[in-house]
Amino acid sequence: MRCHYCLNRVVGKPNIVILKGIGPAHYQCYENNRVHSRVFGDLDLQTLNDDALNELKEMVLSECNSRKLMTEEEAVELFS
Repeated sequence: MRCHYCLNRVVGKPNIVILKGIGPAHYQCYENNRVHSRVFGDLDLQTLNDDALNELKEMVLSECNSRKLMTEEEAVELFS
């Protein structure tokens, strides 16, 4: 059996991960691919055009701000 990313053998090697629907991979190859591929969940960020990427950015910032406000409001209620 070979690593999905580097195509070297994985049999008898330490730190092997099994990728669902893909097969085995060296953990280091898997991590390198994860970092460089810029995929979050099922969303491949490299495939987004600039408008879609900016819209996603705004949605994420909005969600972060919303959560921050909720946390601050809860803190105020606890100490009221």
